[in-house]
Amino acid sequence: MLPARDGAPLGEMRRSAQAPNCSYFVNWRKTSDARRLECRGDDGGTYVVTLDYTCPAADVGSTLELRVGE
Repeated sequence: MLPARDGAPLGEMRRSAQAPNCSYFVNWRKTSDARRLECRGDDGGTYVVTLDYTCPAADVGSTLELRVGE
């Protein structure tokens, strides 16, 4: 598990509190908003990513984009 404290908000997204270890990301409203997280996979292969998030009922099932290698 990679907690929110290990990521950096981009765009208008921000942390819910000043201390990274006690926060989550809020204000994720635009496609230009993002969370940057660096991690290293030493072995090639298939990886599974699970993202836990909350959103308004109208946005349940929205498509999210995961980029690797940037």
